[in-house]
Amino acid sequence: MIIQPVNNNCRSLQNTSFKSIVQPTPTLQRVFETTISNLKYNECFDRLEGKLLAQNLRAILNDGKLRFIEFDENSKGKALLQINSRVANEGLSNWRYQIEKNQIEQIFNGEGTKEQIAYLAKSAGVKHPNVELADIRHKQLDKDEIPLIKEEVEELHKVNPDDDKNFLLRLEGLYNRICLKLNEKVIDDLEKLKTEIFSR
Repeated sequence: MIIQPVNNNCRSLQNTSFKSIVQPTPTLQRVFETTISNLKYNECFDRLEGKLLAQNLRAILNDGKLRFIEFDENSKGKALLQINSRVANEGLSNWRYQIEKNQIEQIFNGEGTKEQIAYLAKSAGVKHPNVELADIRHKQLDKDEIPLIKEEVEELHKVNPDDDKNFLLRLEGLYNRICLKLNEKVIDDLEKLKTEIFSR
């Protein structure tokens, strides 16, 4: 029997930080594309939904567990969560149905998959992974968002209703610029996560 010398340069397994691996699936790709498209083109879509999707996925990817997570859907369009190739949860539908000119149109919204992502994020330590009714976070800023709108805030301090006849118009313009920049940040965060997951 030959005994190998101990290599002091090897790190022990206790120091290894594990990460869950989210598999790139067509369903998850559609969730990204739909959310990003809504942030870009749908004025009724709130950026909080995109922020929470990015936050939840980041929490899952850095949960300290070594597991393979797959977000897919079954033949009926219901969200299907698999962990380590085993079905862990069948969720709500990823589709909504709309009646148009005497026909029913299926529209992908990814709600079932987003709910499963929120469920996993909650188990990874995220306190509020879902958008809630009358959620105050719709109007709150994160610390990393504040520097993005510094220029608009400085302009806001210069606006004087006594001197400016277009005071309300200028306020509306500044508000729209702020919203655009904040949306772009969420889109950028989602694009980075999408690249991280799909470039493996």
